[in-house]
Amino acid sequence: MVHEEACVQASGALARLIGRQAIVDIVNPSVKKVEELTPTIGSDRAVVIVYLPVIGKVEGAALLMFSPQTAFDLSDLLIKKASGTTKELTELDKSALQELGNIICGSYFTTLANYTGIKMIEQSPRLSFDTLETTLEQAVRKLTQNTGGCGSFRDRI
Repeated sequence: MVHEEACVQASGALARLIGRQAIVDIVNPSVKKVEELTPTIGSDRAVVIVYLPVIGKVEGAALLMFSPQTAFDLSDLLIKKASGTTKELTELDKSALQELGNIICGSYFTTLANYTGIKMIEQSPRLSFDTLETTLEQAVRKLTQNTGGCGSFRDRI
């Protein structure tokens, strides 16, 4: 129920952003260990990741991962450029993708917080364009800095 409501909220927010109908469907959301992510994508492949940290009673982060081409296509859609225009990410493209991450993840976290009564505060989204391995190392470093260096926290994102 929470998942479906979060997708409905995110779809509405994204539709307002792009000025046309949008459907957000988060397929099989789950909590994964960092080590479980690399076989899925391949640690040496380039990815664009929007990282959205969360603080409050629950601390952690959401990671939205896109192939570079998907990020370029999304940027074209978000900034209303002709399809296939973006070949590298400008600051405006990065900002648009961060806003997309904020909308999708923020809607999900807000819905989850409303259903559970657990206070969660989304922080500003960040974007990284690098290999999966490097990007995950950066995300883990940020998370462990925000949680007082708890080493086991790496296993919970």
